[in-house]
Amino acid sequence: MRMKLSNQDIYERIYNAISDQRLLPGIKLSEEKLAQALHVSRTRVSAGVSLIQQI
Repeated sequence: MRMKLSNQDIYERIYNAISDQRLLPGIKLSEEKLAQALHVSRTRVSAGVSLIQQI
């Protein structure tokens, strides 16, 4: 079942995973795998990643 997460929520989860080194610097992120892990669509993950890229 897909969760009702905002783009900000998705951004925070991905950002925190990077900060906590659960996602290591330099690795290629798979939007599909992140979407599965977060139980959201790839489109939503893409939006979250876009927010991170704006930092």
